[in-house]
Amino acid sequence: MEFILRLKDKFLLASDAERAGKMSQYMRQLHPFYGVMAPERKQILKSVIKELGLPTNSATIAKELFKEEERELHICAQELMQKANKQWTENSLDDFKFMLSTKSWWDTVDFIASNLVGPYLKKFPKKTAEVHSWADTDNIWLQRTTILYQLKYKSSTDSDWLAQVIHKHKHQKEFFIKKAIGWSLREYARSNPAWVRDFVQKTELQPLSKKEALKHF
Repeated sequence: MEFILRLKDKFLLASDAERAGKMSQYMRQLHPFYGVMAPERKQILKSVIKELGLPTNSATIAKELFKEEERELHICAQELMQKANKQWTENSLDDFKFMLSTKSWWDTVDFIASNLVGPYLKKFPKKTAEVHSWADTDNIWLQRTTILYQLKYKSSTDSDWLAQVIHKHKHQKEFFIKKAIGWSLREYARSNPAWVRDFVQKTELQPLSKKEALKHF
């Protein structure tokens, strides 16, 4: 695909081996990097879109990018899907689930949860039950998504679901779940501090979750 080839060419030209090593080390050596920092990475994606136009098959390109090795390409994939939000259909949830479940780590999962799945459910609310069903899977990244997708909902947050999903996972020892619980509560506290304070007081949370939830009180 020309779009992907153009992206890869530009990343190769901008690559920095020393920085790439440090970035990979920071991410526990899970993925190789080109060594391109976020501002330049965003500019590269923007330049390719300017040259070739926003792809009409953005979902297909995004999934192909997730099959590549370099982490910058995975991040470009999710940012491309955000830019192509007018192309979303009900079936886009399958694309998001693929990206959440492929080469998963917090840097992609958190973006997809709050910037793709969250806005998607505003557009297709009848798909909410399907996303909520991910809370019962064995995949911690899908679980984390069900906790975090409302991060940007502010006062429109479904507090009943937030409470339900937290109660479902509050005894988990998994770091990324404990952190997600605290983060979701801390963010909702910006809009409804009384609810969060009361919930934390009445709920037996893991110490990390509680610490994160009350960080700004």
